[in-house]
Amino acid sequence: MSLSVPTSMLRSFYRTVSVSKSSGVIAGRAGLALSRTASSTRVFPSLSQIPHLRLLNETTRTFTTSPRRTTEPDPVTPAFVFPADELLKALELTAKTTLPPIPPSEDKEAFWRAYLLSNQIILYLGARPPAEAEAFSSVLQAGTVAPDSPVARGRASLEKVSKMIIEAMSYLPQDSKLRAEHPDVIEVYERFAFTVESYGNRERKEEEFDLDAWSRFYVGLRTEVVQFAVMIGKVVEKWE
Repeated sequence: MSLSVPTSMLRSFYRTVSVSKSSGVIAGRAGLALSRTASSTRVFPSLSQIPHLRLLNETTRTFTTSPRRTTEPDPVTPAFVFPADELLKALELTAKTTLPPIPPSEDKEAFWRAYLLSNQIILYLGARPPAEAEAFSSVLQAGTVAPDSPVARGRASLEKVSKMIIEAMSYLPQDSKLRAEHPDVIEVYERFAFTVESYGNRERKEEEFDLDAWSRFYVGLRTEVVQFAVMIGKVVEKWE
């Protein structure tokens, strides 16, 4: 079963949307556990359960796995939730994937890839029962955990996928028409990239995990990756 993942949601916690078109699976080309296929009518899960985030608008992306669907969606419970181990598995799979280079003539593919990757992060953070989401976010941000724990693995994968977004956008030439046509996307991307690169360039303490640095990074990441996904999603969804 496939779950259509919303990149954002402000006015409602769930919504039934009819999608009339599909453009096939991109997973084989981009190497992601996501596709560009959308079915007809679905009730989408809420991402407003990401603590402290209120997202704008709504677009969709397909993630293939086996979700548990709630029987009666309401403003608190998302229509779909995923087991924590499946969310981690999907994030780690993406983080370990070596994506092929984007050809110089395929500027749109840089946008698509960055969008799909940002959705993978949002899925990991958001497709959880509301009762678990707040506690999960707190532990993910500031919990002291073993290096091989699921939380530590999730942190490492979040950093890696964030860097993959930057790598995808790096294929976009400085003179690309997309930069001129969508300066708002580039602006929010640059804020996101600054957060990721600042964390990556931090002074490292040998083998010790810098929890304070991670916490600052996470606070910025969970806000900026959503803002980026919202802005770039408004562009790429029009291309289908």
